[in-house]
Amino acid sequence: MLNRLIKFVAVMVLVVSGHAVAADNTSLQHFGVSATLGYISESFLQQNTQWEVPERVYAAAALASIPGLVSELSDPVFDTEDMAFNVAGALFGAWVGQHFNKYVFVGFERDDDMNASAIGFKLKF
Repeated sequence: MLNRLIKFVAVMVLVVSGHAVAADNTSLQHFGVSATLGYISESFLQQNTQWEVPERVYAAAALASIPGLVSELSDPVFDTEDMAFNVAGALFGAWVGQHFNKYVFVGFERDDDMNASAIGFKLKF
């Protein structure tokens, strides 16, 4: 039961961190965007590689940290606090993705015959 509660809280933090983009605090923005990118990166790597958990999570976090690094390098002054929030958010998002991707699947499909695209969301109960 405690394990399920921890996972539920982790998902809620990820959902809330996605809304941090609208916040005034840039550190929260960096964390929220990087957490979302970490989740997406881990999902992609889980579906498209044979990597095991530690390598996949670290690779997803590294991939998710790249936009934050580019952002910081383009700023006039490199902000180490923002970069720390980028990396923390990316690791958190990848960790959440690793735990929940066996229960949640988000996919994208393109049908050229119908000239349509679809985003699918599936839950395993």
